[in-house]
Amino acid sequence: MAKRPQKRRRPRPEQPEKPSRRRLLSGLAALVGASGLLATVTGLVITRSVDPITDGAADLVGSSPLVVYPDEDDIDALTGAAFAFDRALPATAVKGPSNSDAVSDRLLRAGAVQIGQAGAGVTIENRRKETAVITSIKAKVRERASVPSAALVVVGGQGGPGEGPVELHFDLDSVDLDARKTDKGRLAGEYLDEQGLTVESGEKLRFNLIGHTTTARIDWVVQVRYLVGGETRTLDLQPEGRSLKVTGASLSYGEAYTWDSSGLTREPIKELCPVDCRRIVPGTPG
Repeated sequence: MAKRPQKRRRPRPEQPEKPSRRRLLSGLAALVGASGLLATVTGLVITRSVDPITDGAADLVGSSPLVVYPDEDDIDALTGAAFAFDRALPATAVKGPSNSDAVSDRLLRAGAVQIGQAGAGVTIENRRKETAVITSIKAKVRERASVPSAALVVVGGQGGPGEGPVELHFDLDSVDLDARKTDKGRLAGEYLDEQGLTVESGEKLRFNLIGHTTTARIDWVVQVRYLVGGETRTLDLQPEGRSLKVTGASLSYGEAYTWDSSGLTREPIKELCPVDCRRIVPGTPG
């Protein structure tokens, strides 16, 4: 039986690309060719959109927009410092370098409290993208007790607060505990005005916090109230998580010492302050 001849298949004509496909491919090629531009544009979009998300996430975990940490130039001891102990002078406070800064540091670590005025240097930083507005800076007394009277140490040659930081003064014997300015060495009006104090994103503010008392031994902190994102928040200024301490002077002390460049000298209390130690102790407002 003869075979039937097979039909030849005609080649199919090439189909023209659909316009939508051509546009897609050309669009992709343009994007790949301009990858630098793509990355740049995407980066801008991500940067702008992530900031509020990051701030929101920080809120969820309880992160404070404003943070505080000790200033590099802490001012634990001020000019003409005097210190009081509620026990005899510890040996740990005596041994070591005799320069006034080292002596003051040892006295404080050994449990002394500075008399009349004392404070600390702090830095506040805004770590959010939103501007914060500080509306109140006020002292908060945590404990008030009788003044220590076991030992008195008067240290000469102290340095004053470092240049640069803003000084905030607090009258801890007053019912008005708002931060104050000074005028010719005396406490004056409130530091903040009605407009408050603006802290921009990433901005750092340095403060010397100085408390004054003549009446008691006081443990205290400074509390800042501020607005950010339409919400009111508070922040305690506690360098290294500790309260600030200051004490008034006692009428007399069980023992008294002076400390200068020649070292520590025990003084007869009746010679150092024959009538009332509150009148001669440095740092006590007169």
